[in-house]
Amino acid sequence: MSSFQLVKTMNRAFDNLEGDPESPNWERIEWWISSVPDRYDETIRAIDATNLDQTRIGLCAIKELVLSAFHFMGADADSKMKEHYSTLPWADPATVTAGGDPLDVQWNGLRRMLATVPANHAAAMASSRRREPSNLISALCANLTVVDHAFRFIGIDGEEDMGVVINSVMTCFCTDEAQLEATKAKYNALGVDFNVEGVFPTVSLKSPRDQKDKDDRDLPQGKFLKSVGFQKPVLRQYGPTAAIENVALRQAVVAAPPSIANAVSAVHGSSCAQLDTEHVDALVATASKELSEFRGADLRLHGMLPPYKPQSAGPAGVMEFWVERNGEALAAFYLAFGGPDEQRRLLFDSDFATAARAVAEAGAGVVDPYAADGSVDNFDELWLFACRFAEAMAIARITISFGGFGWRRTESELDTSPPEDLPDTELDEKERLAVAALSEAQVAQIDSVLLADCATSWRKVARIVGTALTKGGEELADVPVGFFAQRVKALVESGKLESQGNLDHMRSSEVRLAD
Repeated sequence: MSSFQLVKTMNRAFDNLEGDPESPNWERIEWWISSVPDRYDETIRAIDATNLDQTRIGLCAIKELVLSAFHFMGADADSKMKEHYSTLPWADPATVTAGGDPLDVQWNGLRRMLATVPANHAAAMASSRRREPSNLISALCANLTVVDHAFRFIGIDGEEDMGVVINSVMTCFCTDEAQLEATKAKYNALGVDFNVEGVFPTVSLKSPRDQKDKDDRDLPQGKFLKSVGFQKPVLRQYGPTAAIENVALRQAVVAAPPSIANAVSAVHGSSCAQLDTEHVDALVATASKELSEFRGADLRLHGMLPPYKPQSAGPAGVMEFWVERNGEALAAFYLAFGGPDEQRRLLFDSDFATAARAVAEAGAGVVDPYAADGSVDNFDELWLFACRFAEAMAIARITISFGGFGWRRTESELDTSPPEDLPDTELDEKERLAVAALSEAQVAQIDSVLLADCATSWRKVARIVGTALTKGGEELADVPVGFFAQRVKALVESGKLESQGNLDHMRSSEVRLAD
Protein backbone atom coordinates (compact mmCIF):
# COMPACT_ATOMS: atom_id res chain seq x y z
CA MET A 1 0.00 0.00 0.00
CA SER A 2 1.44 3.34 -1.07
CA SER A 3 1.73 6.36 1.22
CA PHE A 4 -1.19 7.96 -0.60
CA GLN A 5 -3.39 4.93 -0.06
CA LEU A 6 -2.47 4.96 3.63
CA VAL A 7 -3.34 8.66 3.89
CA LYS A 8 -6.68 8.05 2.14
CA THR A 9 -7.47 5.24 4.58
CA MET A 10 -6.54 7.45 7.52
CA ASN A 11 -8.71 10.34 6.31
CA ARG A 12 -11.70 8.07 5.80
CA ALA A 13 -11.29 6.76 9.34
CA PHE A 14 -11.42 10.37 10.59
CA ASP A 15 -14.54 11.05 8.47
CA ASN A 16 -12.58 13.26 6.08
CA LEU A 17 -14.46 12.31 2.94
CA GLU A 18 -12.83 12.21 -0.49
CA GLY A 19 -13.45 15.29 -2.58
CA ASP A 20 -15.22 15.62 -5.90
CA PRO A 21 -12.71 16.34 -8.69
CA GLU A 22 -15.47 18.22 -10.58
CA SER A 23 -16.18 20.48 -7.59
CA PRO A 24 -13.25 20.56 -5.13
CA ASN A 25 -13.77 21.99 -1.66
CA TRP A 26 -11.17 24.73 -2.09
CA GLU A 27 -11.56 26.17 1.40
CA ARG A 28 -10.95 22.75 2.92
CA ILE A 29 -7.88 22.19 0.73
CA GLU A 30 -6.42 25.58 1.64
CA TRP A 31 -7.09 25.05 5.33
CA TRP A 32 -5.39 21.66 5.20
CA ILE A 33 -2.19 22.69 3.43
CA SER A 34 -1.95 25.93 5.44
CA SER A 35 -0.07 23.89 8.08
CA VAL A 36 2.78 23.05 5.68
CA PRO A 37 4.90 26.11 6.71
CA ASP A 38 4.67 25.11 10.38
CA ARG A 39 5.72 21.54 9.61
CA TYR A 40 8.51 22.88 7.40
CA ASP A 41 9.82 25.10 10.22
CA GLU A 42 9.76 22.15 12.65
CA THR A 43 11.71 20.06 10.15
CA ILE A 44 14.34 22.77 9.68
CA ARG A 45 14.74 23.08 13.46
CA ALA A 46 15.27 19.32 13.65
CA ILE A 47 17.88 19.54 10.89
CA ASP A 48 19.68 22.38 12.69
CA ALA A 49 19.71 20.20 15.82
CA THR A 50 20.93 17.21 13.72
CA ASN A 51 17.97 15.24 15.12
CA LEU A 52 17.41 12.50 12.55
CA ASP A 53 14.18 11.08 14.02
CA GLN A 54 12.47 14.48 14.26
CA THR A 55 13.64 15.31 10.75
CA ARG A 56 12.01 12.14 9.47
CA ILE A 57 8.81 12.88 11.40
CA GLY A 58 8.77 16.39 9.93
CA LEU A 59 9.19 15.11 6.38
CA CYS A 60 6.35 12.65 6.95
CA ALA A 61 4.14 15.45 8.31
CA ILE A 62 4.70 17.58 5.19
CA LYS A 63 4.02 14.60 2.96
CA GLU A 64 0.83 13.69 4.86
CA LEU A 65 -0.57 17.21 4.45
CA VAL A 66 0.19 17.31 0.73
CA LEU A 67 -1.24 13.83 0.11
CA SER A 68 -4.37 14.77 2.07
CA ALA A 69 -4.82 17.72 -0.28
CA PHE A 70 -4.95 15.24 -3.18
CA HIS A 71 -7.56 13.27 -1.22
CA PHE A 72 -9.73 16.38 -0.77
CA MET A 73 -9.38 17.16 -4.47
CA GLY A 74 -10.51 13.66 -5.44
CA ALA A 75 -7.25 13.22 -7.36
CA ASP A 76 -4.97 10.17 -7.48
CA ALA A 77 -1.60 11.32 -6.11
CA ASP A 78 0.17 8.15 -7.24
CA SER A 79 -0.73 8.57 -10.91
CA LYS A 80 -0.16 12.33 -10.78
CA MET A 81 3.33 11.80 -9.34
CA LYS A 82 4.12 9.28 -12.06
CA GLU A 83 3.14 11.86 -14.66
CA HIS A 84 5.14 14.53 -12.84
CA TYR A 85 8.32 12.43 -12.83
CA SER A 86 7.93 11.76 -16.56
CA THR A 87 8.40 15.50 -17.13
CA LEU A 88 11.67 15.53 -15.14
CA PRO A 89 14.45 13.93 -17.22
CA TRP A 90 16.88 14.29 -14.31
CA ALA A 91 14.69 12.33 -11.85
CA ASP A 92 13.83 8.66 -12.02
CA PRO A 93 11.04 7.70 -9.57
CA ALA A 94 12.60 4.24 -9.23
CA THR A 95 15.64 5.83 -7.61
CA VAL A 96 13.64 7.60 -4.91
CA THR A 97 14.73 5.04 -2.32
CA ALA A 98 17.45 4.87 0.30
CA GLY A 99 20.62 6.20 -1.31
CA GLY A 100 22.53 8.21 1.30
CA ASP A 101 23.95 7.23 4.66
CA PRO A 102 21.73 7.81 7.74
CA LEU A 103 24.82 7.49 9.93
CA ASP A 104 26.53 10.35 8.10
CA VAL A 105 23.81 12.80 7.07
CA GLN A 106 24.99 15.86 5.16
CA TRP A 107 22.81 18.26 7.13
CA ASN A 108 23.67 21.46 5.24
CA GLY A 109 22.93 19.79 1.93
CA LEU A 110 19.62 18.49 3.28
CA ARG A 111 18.68 21.98 4.46
CA ARG A 112 19.43 23.45 1.02
CA MET A 113 17.40 20.69 -0.64
CA LEU A 114 14.30 21.58 1.39
CA ALA A 115 14.66 25.31 0.73
CA THR A 116 12.21 25.10 -2.20
CA VAL A 117 9.34 23.83 -0.01
CA PRO A 118 8.06 27.35 0.95
CA ALA A 119 8.05 28.50 -2.68
CA ASN A 120 6.20 25.37 -3.82
CA HIS A 121 3.71 25.86 -1.01
CA ALA A 122 3.14 29.48 -1.96
CA ALA A 123 2.45 28.37 -5.54
CA ALA A 124 -0.02 25.76 -4.26
CA MET A 125 -1.91 28.31 -2.15
CA ALA A 126 -2.05 30.78 -5.03
CA SER A 127 -3.31 28.12 -7.43
CA SER A 128 -6.01 27.09 -4.96
CA ARG A 129 -7.22 30.66 -4.52
CA ARG A 130 -7.35 31.10 -8.29
CA ARG A 131 -9.19 27.75 -8.56
CA GLU A 132 -6.57 26.27 -10.88
CA PRO A 133 -6.54 22.50 -10.19
CA SER A 134 -3.80 21.60 -12.69
CA ASN A 135 -1.41 24.24 -11.32
CA LEU A 136 -2.27 23.19 -7.75
CA ILE A 137 -1.44 19.58 -8.57
CA SER A 138 1.89 20.62 -10.12
CA ALA A 139 2.83 22.59 -7.00
CA LEU A 140 1.82 19.71 -4.70
CA CYS A 141 3.82 17.25 -6.82
CA ALA A 142 6.84 19.55 -6.61
CA ASN A 143 6.79 19.40 -2.81
CA LEU A 144 6.30 15.61 -2.81
CA THR A 145 9.35 15.34 -5.07
CA VAL A 146 11.42 17.41 -2.64
CA VAL A 147 10.36 15.26 0.33
CA ASP A 148 10.98 11.99 -1.53
CA HIS A 149 14.45 13.09 -2.56
CA ALA A 150 15.17 14.33 0.96
CA PHE A 151 14.53 10.81 2.24
CA ARG A 152 16.81 9.44 -0.45
CA PHE A 153 19.47 12.03 0.41
CA ILE A 154 19.61 10.80 4.02
CA GLY A 155 19.45 7.15 2.95
CA ILE A 156 16.09 6.22 4.48
CA ASP A 157 13.00 4.60 2.98
CA GLY A 158 10.37 7.33 3.17
CA GLU A 159 7.54 4.92 2.35
CA GLU A 160 8.47 2.83 5.37
CA ASP A 161 8.58 5.89 7.63
CA MET A 162 5.20 7.06 6.36
CA GLY A 163 3.74 3.66 7.14
CA VAL A 164 5.05 3.85 10.70
CA VAL A 165 3.68 7.37 11.21
CA ILE A 166 0.23 6.63 9.73
CA ASN A 167 -0.06 3.40 11.69
CA SER A 168 0.72 5.39 14.83
CA VAL A 169 -2.06 7.86 14.01
CA MET A 170 -4.51 4.98 13.57
CA THR A 171 -3.86 3.81 17.12
CA CYS A 172 -5.77 6.91 18.28
CA PHE A 173 -8.92 4.86 17.71
CA CYS A 174 -10.47 2.25 19.99
CA THR A 175 -10.45 -1.05 18.14
CA ASP A 176 -12.72 -3.07 20.45
CA GLU A 177 -15.08 -2.84 23.41
CA ALA A 178 -12.39 -3.48 26.03
CA GLN A 179 -10.17 -0.69 24.67
CA LEU A 180 -13.15 1.67 24.52
CA GLU A 181 -14.08 1.05 28.15
CA ALA A 182 -10.47 1.55 29.27
CA THR A 183 -10.27 4.81 27.30
CA LYS A 184 -13.52 6.05 28.82
CA ALA A 185 -12.16 5.29 32.28
CA LYS A 186 -8.98 7.23 31.47
CA TYR A 187 -10.79 10.45 30.50
CA ASN A 188 -13.35 10.12 33.27
CA ALA A 189 -10.44 10.07 35.72
CA LEU A 190 -9.09 13.25 34.06
CA GLY A 191 -12.46 14.96 34.42
CA VAL A 192 -12.94 15.24 30.66
CA ASP A 193 -16.33 15.18 28.92
CA PHE A 194 -16.43 13.27 25.63
CA ASN A 195 -18.67 11.98 22.87
CA VAL A 196 -18.21 8.50 21.38
CA GLU A 197 -18.38 8.25 17.59
CA GLY A 198 -17.82 5.65 14.90
CA VAL A 199 -17.84 1.86 14.77
CA PHE A 200 -15.11 -0.62 15.60
CA PRO A 201 -12.27 -0.74 14.77
CA THR A 202 -12.35 3.06 14.36
CA VAL A 203 -14.34 4.23 17.37
CA SER A 204 -13.18 7.63 18.61
CA LEU A 205 -13.72 9.91 21.58
CA LYS A 206 -14.05 13.63 20.89
CA SER A 207 -14.24 16.68 23.09
CA PRO A 208 -17.82 18.11 22.85
CA ARG A 209 -16.72 21.60 23.90
CA ASP A 210 -13.69 23.71 24.72
CA GLN A 211 -12.38 22.40 28.04
CA LYS A 212 -9.30 21.57 30.07
CA ASP A 213 -8.33 18.36 31.80
CA LYS A 214 -7.15 18.09 35.40
CA ASP A 215 -3.58 18.77 34.23
CA ASP A 216 -4.74 22.07 32.66
CA ARG A 217 -4.24 20.84 29.10
CA ASP A 218 -6.46 22.48 26.48
CA LEU A 219 -8.99 20.23 24.77
CA PRO A 220 -10.84 22.32 22.15
CA GLN A 221 -14.21 21.28 20.78
CA GLY A 222 -13.94 18.43 18.28
CA LYS A 223 -10.46 17.34 19.42
CA PHE A 224 -9.79 13.61 19.11
CA LEU A 225 -8.96 12.04 22.46
CA LYS A 226 -6.33 9.36 22.04
CA SER A 227 -7.17 5.77 22.89
CA VAL A 228 -5.31 4.00 25.70
CA GLY A 229 -3.88 1.89 22.89
CA PHE A 230 -2.18 4.87 21.26
CA GLN A 231 1.42 4.20 20.29
CA LYS A 232 3.95 6.83 19.33
CA PRO A 233 5.71 6.21 16.01
CA VAL A 234 8.84 4.13 16.49
CA LEU A 235 11.02 4.65 13.44
CA ARG A 236 13.60 2.17 12.31
CA GLN A 237 16.91 2.95 13.96
CA TYR A 238 20.37 2.93 12.43
CA GLY A 239 23.74 2.18 14.01
CA PRO A 240 24.85 -0.52 16.45
CA THR A 241 23.76 1.25 19.62
CA ALA A 242 20.57 2.82 18.28
CA ALA A 243 18.29 0.41 20.13
CA ILE A 244 19.77 1.12 23.57
CA GLU A 245 17.91 3.78 25.53
CA ASN A 246 20.16 3.68 28.60
CA VAL A 247 22.78 6.37 27.98
CA ALA A 248 25.45 4.81 30.21
CA LEU A 249 25.06 1.46 28.50
CA ARG A 250 25.13 3.06 25.05
CA GLN A 251 28.46 4.64 25.90
CA ALA A 252 29.78 1.29 27.12
CA VAL A 253 28.91 -0.56 23.92
CA VAL A 254 31.78 -0.98 21.52
CA ALA A 255 30.66 -0.48 17.94
CA ALA A 256 30.72 -3.62 15.83
CA PRO A 257 33.92 -3.83 13.79
CA PRO A 258 33.13 -2.99 10.17
CA SER A 259 34.78 -6.27 9.19
CA ILE A 260 31.74 -8.21 10.45
CA ALA A 261 29.14 -6.45 8.33
CA ASN A 262 31.53 -5.89 5.41
CA ALA A 263 32.59 -9.53 5.25
CA VAL A 264 29.00 -10.74 5.30
CA SER A 265 28.01 -8.23 2.65
CA ALA A 266 30.94 -9.15 0.42
CA VAL A 267 30.23 -12.87 0.51
CA HIS A 268 26.47 -13.09 0.83
CA GLY A 269 25.16 -9.64 -0.04
CA SER A 270 23.47 -7.35 2.45
CA SER A 271 19.87 -7.45 3.59
CA CYS A 272 17.80 -4.31 4.12
CA ALA A 273 14.55 -6.02 5.08
CA GLN A 274 12.28 -4.34 7.57
CA LEU A 275 13.16 -5.39 11.08
CA ASP A 276 10.96 -8.03 12.72
CA THR A 277 11.13 -6.46 16.17
CA GLU A 278 8.50 -8.79 17.64
CA HIS A 279 10.66 -11.83 16.90
CA VAL A 280 13.77 -10.08 18.24
CA ASP A 281 11.95 -9.08 21.42
CA ALA A 282 10.74 -12.67 21.92
CA LEU A 283 14.33 -13.88 21.73
CA VAL A 284 15.47 -11.17 24.13
CA ALA A 285 12.68 -12.04 26.58
CA THR A 286 13.64 -15.73 26.62
CA ALA A 287 17.38 -15.19 26.91
CA SER A 288 17.24 -12.46 29.56
CA LYS A 289 14.70 -14.38 31.65
CA GLU A 290 16.55 -17.68 31.62
CA LEU A 291 19.93 -16.02 32.30
CA SER A 292 18.65 -13.36 34.71
CA GLU A 293 20.92 -14.63 37.50
CA PHE A 294 23.87 -13.30 35.48
CA ARG A 295 22.65 -9.68 35.29
CA GLY A 296 25.49 -7.20 35.49
CA ALA A 297 28.00 -9.62 33.98
CA ASP A 298 30.18 -8.97 30.92
CA LEU A 299 29.15 -9.85 27.38
CA ARG A 300 31.57 -11.10 24.75
CA LEU A 301 30.35 -11.23 21.15
CA HIS A 302 32.15 -13.30 18.54
CA GLY A 303 30.89 -12.94 14.97
CA MET A 304 31.89 -15.04 12.00
CA LEU A 305 31.04 -16.25 8.57
CA PRO A 306 30.16 -19.93 8.92
CA PRO A 307 32.46 -22.56 7.42
CA TYR A 308 29.92 -23.69 4.86
CA LYS A 309 30.65 -24.55 1.30
CA PRO A 310 29.68 -21.88 -1.27
CA GLN A 311 26.02 -21.90 -2.27
CA SER A 312 25.12 -24.11 0.68
CA ALA A 313 21.86 -23.84 2.58
CA GLY A 314 23.58 -22.46 5.64
CA PRO A 315 23.08 -19.02 7.19
CA ALA A 316 24.90 -15.87 6.08
CA GLY A 317 26.62 -15.57 9.43
CA VAL A 318 26.48 -16.37 13.12
CA MET A 319 27.23 -14.61 16.38
CA GLU A 320 28.28 -16.29 19.61
CA PHE A 321 27.07 -14.62 22.83
CA TRP A 322 29.26 -15.28 25.88
CA VAL A 323 28.08 -14.17 29.31
CA GLU A 324 31.17 -13.92 31.50
CA ARG A 325 32.35 -12.68 34.86
CA ASN A 326 36.03 -12.14 35.68
CA GLY A 327 36.93 -13.91 32.46
CA GLU A 328 34.96 -17.04 33.38
CA ALA A 329 32.22 -18.20 31.00
CA LEU A 330 28.89 -18.51 32.81
CA ALA A 331 26.62 -19.18 29.85
CA ALA A 332 26.70 -19.04 26.07
CA PHE A 333 24.43 -19.34 23.05
CA TYR A 334 24.48 -18.29 19.43
CA LEU A 335 22.22 -16.72 16.81
CA ALA A 336 22.37 -17.37 13.09
CA PHE A 337 21.11 -14.89 10.50
CA GLY A 338 20.15 -15.01 6.85
CA GLY A 339 19.55 -18.75 6.55
CA PRO A 340 17.00 -20.63 4.42
CA ASP A 341 13.43 -19.35 4.66
CA GLU A 342 12.35 -21.99 7.13
CA GLN A 343 15.28 -21.13 9.42
CA ARG A 344 15.09 -17.32 9.46
CA ARG A 345 12.68 -16.91 12.38
CA LEU A 346 13.59 -19.64 14.87
CA LEU A 347 13.19 -19.11 18.61
CA PHE A 348 15.49 -20.72 21.15
CA ASP A 349 15.11 -24.43 21.82
CA SER A 350 12.72 -25.31 24.64
CA ASP A 351 15.70 -26.47 26.71
CA PHE A 352 17.47 -23.15 26.20
CA ALA A 353 18.20 -22.43 29.87
CA THR A 354 19.77 -25.82 30.51
CA ALA A 355 21.69 -25.85 27.26
CA ALA A 356 22.97 -22.28 27.56
CA ARG A 357 24.46 -22.99 30.99
CA ALA A 358 25.52 -26.58 30.38
CA VAL A 359 29.12 -27.45 31.23
CA ALA A 360 31.07 -30.54 30.33
CA GLU A 361 29.85 -33.56 32.27
CA ALA A 362 33.39 -34.17 33.43
CA GLY A 363 33.25 -30.86 35.31
CA ALA A 364 35.80 -29.11 33.13
CA GLY A 365 33.66 -25.96 33.07
CA VAL A 366 33.46 -25.82 29.27
CA VAL A 367 30.41 -23.94 28.00
CA ASP A 368 29.11 -24.86 24.54
CA PRO A 369 27.46 -21.87 22.77
CA TYR A 370 26.09 -24.24 20.14
CA ALA A 371 23.98 -26.10 22.67
CA ALA A 372 21.35 -23.33 22.49
CA ASP A 373 20.56 -21.40 19.35
CA GLY A 374 17.99 -19.28 17.54
CA SER A 375 17.93 -17.32 14.30
CA VAL A 376 16.95 -13.98 12.80
CA ASP A 377 16.54 -12.76 9.25
CA ASN A 378 19.48 -10.41 8.82
CA PHE A 379 22.46 -8.78 10.51
CA ASP A 380 20.45 -5.70 11.51
CA GLU A 381 18.08 -7.89 13.52
CA LEU A 382 21.01 -9.73 15.08
CA TRP A 383 22.60 -6.48 16.20
CA LEU A 384 19.26 -5.20 17.49
CA PHE A 385 19.06 -8.35 19.61
CA ALA A 386 22.59 -7.76 20.92
CA CYS A 387 21.72 -4.20 22.01
CA ARG A 388 18.42 -5.09 23.63
CA PHE A 389 19.79 -8.20 25.31
CA ALA A 390 22.68 -6.13 26.74
CA GLU A 391 20.21 -3.58 28.07
CA ALA A 392 17.88 -6.20 29.56
CA MET A 393 20.83 -7.90 31.29
CA ALA A 394 22.38 -4.61 32.51
CA ILE A 395 25.64 -5.76 30.93
CA ALA A 396 28.67 -4.04 32.45
CA ARG A 397 31.10 -4.37 29.54
CA ILE A 398 30.97 -5.57 25.96
CA THR A 399 33.85 -6.85 23.85
CA ILE A 400 33.62 -7.91 20.23
CA SER A 401 35.74 -10.10 18.00
CA PHE A 402 35.38 -11.56 14.54
CA GLY A 403 36.60 -14.56 12.59
CA GLY A 404 36.98 -18.28 13.15
CA PHE A 405 35.25 -19.84 16.11
CA GLY A 406 35.34 -18.28 19.57
CA TRP A 407 34.84 -21.73 21.04
CA ARG A 408 35.91 -25.12 19.81
CA ARG A 409 35.26 -28.49 21.37
CA THR A 410 38.34 -30.74 21.54
CA GLU A 411 38.49 -34.51 21.44
CA SER A 412 39.68 -34.73 25.06
CA GLU A 413 36.44 -33.23 26.38
CA LEU A 414 34.39 -36.27 25.35
CA ASP A 415 33.87 -38.90 28.02
CA THR A 416 35.45 -42.03 26.50
CA SER A 417 35.18 -44.28 29.54
CA PRO A 418 33.50 -47.67 28.77
CA PRO A 419 29.70 -47.38 29.23
CA GLU A 420 28.19 -49.74 31.74
CA ASP A 421 24.63 -49.75 30.46
CA LEU A 422 23.20 -51.59 27.44
CA PRO A 423 23.69 -50.09 23.96
CA ASP A 424 20.99 -47.58 23.03
CA THR A 425 20.86 -48.99 19.52
CA GLU A 426 19.61 -52.43 20.66
CA LEU A 427 15.91 -53.15 20.00
CA ASP A 428 13.65 -55.74 21.56
CA GLU A 429 11.28 -57.91 19.51
CA LYS A 430 8.33 -55.51 19.75
CA GLU A 431 10.51 -52.59 18.73
CA ARG A 432 11.95 -54.48 15.77
CA LEU A 433 8.42 -55.23 14.51
CA ALA A 434 7.49 -51.55 14.80
CA VAL A 435 10.58 -50.55 12.83
CA ALA A 436 9.89 -53.15 10.14
CA ALA A 437 6.51 -51.51 9.51
CA LEU A 438 8.07 -48.12 8.71
CA SER A 439 7.97 -46.94 5.11
CA GLU A 440 10.96 -45.55 3.24
CA ALA A 441 9.35 -42.10 3.45
CA GLN A 442 9.10 -42.37 7.24
CA VAL A 443 12.75 -43.40 7.53
CA ALA A 444 13.72 -40.46 5.30
CA GLN A 445 11.65 -38.17 7.54
CA ILE A 446 13.52 -39.43 10.61
CA ASP A 447 16.85 -38.75 8.90
CA SER A 448 15.70 -35.27 7.94
CA VAL A 449 14.64 -34.41 11.49
CA LEU A 450 17.95 -35.71 12.88
CA LEU A 451 20.03 -33.72 10.39
CA ALA A 452 18.01 -30.56 11.06
CA ASP A 453 19.45 -30.33 14.59
CA CYS A 454 23.04 -31.08 13.58
CA ALA A 455 25.61 -28.32 13.13
CA THR A 456 29.24 -27.95 12.12
CA SER A 457 30.15 -28.09 15.81
CA TRP A 458 30.03 -31.26 17.91
CA ARG A 459 26.69 -32.08 19.51
CA LYS A 460 25.81 -34.98 21.78
CA VAL A 461 23.87 -37.71 20.00
CA ALA A 462 21.50 -37.75 23.00
CA ARG A 463 20.58 -34.14 22.25
CA ILE A 464 20.12 -34.80 18.52
CA VAL A 465 17.86 -37.78 19.18
CA GLY A 466 15.96 -36.03 21.95
CA THR A 467 15.18 -33.07 19.70
CA ALA A 468 14.12 -35.37 16.87
CA LEU A 469 11.69 -37.18 19.16
CA THR A 470 9.94 -33.88 20.00
CA LYS A 471 9.85 -32.59 16.43
CA GLY A 472 9.00 -35.79 14.57
CA GLY A 473 5.24 -35.31 14.89
CA GLU A 474 2.50 -37.79 15.68
CA GLU A 475 3.40 -39.97 12.70
CA LEU A 476 6.73 -40.89 14.34
CA ALA A 477 5.52 -40.85 17.94
CA ASP A 478 5.68 -44.66 18.29
CA VAL A 479 9.10 -45.12 16.69
CA PRO A 480 11.56 -46.59 19.25
CA VAL A 481 14.31 -44.32 20.54
CA GLY A 482 16.83 -46.97 19.64
CA PHE A 483 15.94 -46.71 15.96
CA PHE A 484 16.66 -42.98 16.01
CA ALA A 485 20.07 -43.88 17.43
CA GLN A 486 20.53 -46.46 14.67
CA ARG A 487 19.74 -43.83 12.03
CA VAL A 488 22.42 -41.55 13.47
CA LYS A 489 24.92 -44.36 12.90
CA ALA A 490 23.59 -44.83 9.37
CA LEU A 491 24.02 -41.11 8.63
CA VAL A 492 27.62 -41.35 9.83
CA GLU A 493 28.23 -44.40 7.64
CA SER A 494 26.73 -42.57 4.61
CA GLY A 495 29.16 -39.70 5.11
CA LYS A 496 26.55 -37.07 6.01
CA LEU A 497 27.80 -36.85 9.60
CA GLU A 498 31.13 -37.18 11.34
CA SER A 499 31.30 -38.78 14.77
CA GLN A 500 33.49 -39.28 17.80
CA GLY A 501 32.93 -41.62 20.71
CA ASN A 502 30.78 -44.74 20.91
CA LEU A 503 27.72 -44.34 18.68
CA ASP A 504 25.96 -47.26 20.35
CA HIS A 505 25.67 -45.06 23.44
CA MET A 506 24.02 -41.69 22.82
CA ARG A 507 25.53 -40.00 25.88
CA SER A 508 29.04 -41.14 25.01
CA SER A 509 29.11 -39.94 21.41
CA GLU A 510 28.90 -36.77 19.40
CA VAL A 511 28.25 -35.93 15.76
CA ARG A 512 28.58 -32.95 13.48
CA LEU A 513 27.83 -32.17 9.84
CA ALA A 514 30.49 -33.49 7.48
CA ASP A 515 32.53 -30.98 5.49
